[in-house]
Amino acid sequence: MLKSLFFLFLSFSLCYSVSVGMNYETWFNSPGFWLSRHVTPLLGLYRSSDPNIIRQHTTWMKYAEIDFVHIDWSNQGNPDLWPQRPDLYAIVTSTDAVFDTLLSFPDPPQIAILLGAQSEEWISQGWLQKTADIVYQRYYQGPRARLFYHFEGKPLITIYLGTPAFSYPNAPSWNDERFTVRYMTGFLESQKPLEQRGIWSWISRDPVPISVRNGVVESMTVTPAYAGQRGWGTVDTAGRDGGTTYINQWEQVLKVRPPIVFICQWNEYAEEESPNYSNEIEPTVEFHYQFLNLTRDYVRRLKAK
Repeated sequence: MLKSLFFLFLSFSLCYSVSVGMNYETWFNSPGFWLSRHVTPLLGLYRSSDPNIIRQHTTWMKYAEIDFVHIDWSNQGNPDLWPQRPDLYAIVTSTDAVFDTLLSFPDPPQIAILLGAQSEEWISQGWLQKTADIVYQRYYQGPRARLFYHFEGKPLITIYLGTPAFSYPNAPSWNDERFTVRYMTGFLESQKPLEQRGIWSWISRDPVPISVRNGVVESMTVTPAYAGQRGWGTVDTAGRDGGTTYINQWEQVLKVRPPIVFICQWNEYAEEESPNYSNEIEPTVEFHYQFLNLTRDYVRRLKAK
C-alpha cells in the first residue's frame, strides 16, 4: 500500500512540474541600441557579449529561480545576409557568449532560442530551416548542448509568427524532428482561435491567455506592463502601476499552473513609452530590485504548489 502511494505521489509530482522561462535580448552591442530606452539598467549601458554582464544576469536569474533563458532571434530574417548586417550577426555572437559563459557557471539556467517566421516567405525561402540548422550545429554539438532546454524529450525551439500571427487562424506546418517546435505570437488573447491550437504567447494582456495543445494546457506568459491594441496609453493599456499589473497576471497563472510560464521580459528597453510603460525585470535605476523580487516571490509560490 505504501509503495503504491509513493508511486502515485511521484507520478503526480512529475505531471505537475513547472518551468519558468525568461525572454531575453542579446542585441545591445552598439550605443544606438540604447537610444530608445525609458529606464536604465543598474549595470549601465552594457554590451550583451560582456561575460561580466552575463554572469550578473545569470546570478540574478538564479536568485529568481528561472529555469531557462529564452533568447530572441525572431528578427534575424535570411541568414545569408547576416555577414552584411553586423547588428544581426552580433545577436548570434552574443548568444555564443551567453552559452560559453554559462558553461562555467555552477548550475546555470538552461537556454532556448526563439526563431522567426514573420511571413510565409521566411518558410518558403528556407530562411527558417537554415536558421534552425545553424542553431543545431552551433549549440547542439559539443559542450554547449548540455545547456539546451528540453521539452517533451527534445531541445525546444520557439518560432515567432509576428503580431498578429501571419498564419492566423492556423499554425504553419513547418517542423524539424530534431527539436520540439512551438509557435509564438504576441497578445494571444486577441487571437482566440490560436489559443486552442498550441500557439504560445510572447506577451499577454489581461485576461492572460492559456495556450492549449491537443486539449492539454501548455503555457502562459506574464509581463509587468503592456500596450493596448492601439498602442501605449490607449484604453486597454496597463502600466507597471507599482507592480499591480504583474501581480495580477501572476495570480492568474497560479490558478492554472501550466507546465511552462514565460516572463516578458528581462531586458527589451525598446518599443516602450515611459518608465511606467516598460516591462523590464532586470534591476534598473528607476525600479531597483522591485520586479526581480516580485518574480522570485511568485516563482517560488508557483513551484511550491
